Amino acid sequence: MTNHSVDERVRRIVQYATRHCDFYRRLYAEACLDIEQFHGVGDLAQLPMVVPADLIANDIRSEDSLPYRITTSSGTVGAGKTLFRTSEDSATSVEVLRRLLTMSGVGYGDRLLIGQPFDLAHLGYLTLDACRDLGIMAIPIGLGVTNEQMLRVIARYKPNAIFSSPSRVSTIIQLRDAGATPRFGFDKVLLAGEPATPEQLKRIRDAWNIEPHNLYGSEETDGLAGSCERHCGLHFMSDLFILEQIDTDGNVTNSGVGEALITSLYSKGTPLIRYRLGDILAARGACPCGRAWPLVEVLGRADDVLHLYDGIKLYAWQVENALRLVVPGYIRSQLVCTTLSLEVESVEVVVEATESTDLGAVNHALWSSSLDLNAARSIGSLQVQATFDRTRFYTTERGKVPRVVDLRRGSGEGDGHAIPVRG
Repeated sequence: MTNHSVDERVRRIVQYATRHCDFYRRLYAEACLDIEQFHGVGDLAQLPMVVPADLIANDIRSEDSLPYRITTSSGTVGAGKTLFRTSEDSATSVEVLRRLLTMSGVGYGDRLLIGQPFDLAHLGYLTLDACRDLGIMAIPIGLGVTNEQMLRVIARYKPNAIFSSPSRVSTIIQLRDAGATPRFGFDKVLLAGEPATPEQLKRIRDAWNIEPHNLYGSEETDGLAGSCERHCGLHFMSDLFILEQIDTDGNVTNSGVGEALITSLYSKGTPLIRYRLGDILAARGACPCGRAWPLVEVLGRADDVLHLYDGIKLYAWQVENALRLVVPGYIRSQLVCTTLSLEVESVEVVVEATESTDLGAVNHALWSSSLDLNAARSIGSLQVQATFDRTRFYTTERGKVPRVVDLRRGSGEGDGHAIPVRG
């Protein structure tokens, strides 16, 4: 697309939302904006951001479009968000899934086990329709099945490809290797729904000697990006979405790393303009495969952050990037923050890895992961210490390992029943 055509499409969707959606009319009126003077991408920064709480508190719906269906988020990071989809919205989202399946090597004659959400979610249905269009036999098993039921389906229908979460795929490999079912194999593995740990990826590679493909998106946006045969990153669908990145203060940044703001160029049931997705993305440029869609990498969640003394912010993704450089066989880590005194805080970085590492080198890497951390070290307001002991992980009642645990007095997390417990 030319810059002119992108500007025209952005201008049209902004003006459409203002004319046909009460939420945007009020939002822009309160900001004293004249949308008739909005000209394109260069003017986006003038518009207020839309945050998840807006989708929770409001039915953001266009009066001009007849919804085909509603979809909702799972609410795993808070209350559920409601989206209204027109038939045209869903048709374009299906096109994105066709692209992502094709880039993953799934096509005519394949048999794809779909272990993704259906019901009020959207991804399962989009994948199902994409399979129909591409000549793929779909096996729509969804999420509400046990591992044993999934293994029985695999044994009966013999899919050669699977689209599920990293944890579910990893679990069925473990069950297969334990003799719970006759040995089976996939020649294509597609992952979505949660970040994959290095341990899970290794298990998939070892089981079937293949490199899994990652698909990325959200319930609000549907599919956004996916990996190709080169596995150099995720191809962002830049002809359908505008990506802006903001820094920790909420300002647009050109550094190539920042929290994602997404503007959908096609969603009309619920327009999404400068929607704060909550993920930290890094721009990775062009791919050797030659596709025009630029590469991005998902570094983590913007809300996986510790707000430390004197305004210092420590992001889980910063720590993980530093650890991967110095810890062989890095698997995962957890930041645990406590108060030592009125002006001194402690961050214990609990690390799980396949190999032991010199703690001195690890601690040096942690202090070097942020300029602010070094400043805090020099004035003595912070202590940071790594620990290689997976038994010290805090876990939730559902068995998940949060990336950040705040146990400081007055933090709001150290005073109630929601505190994770040691694993």
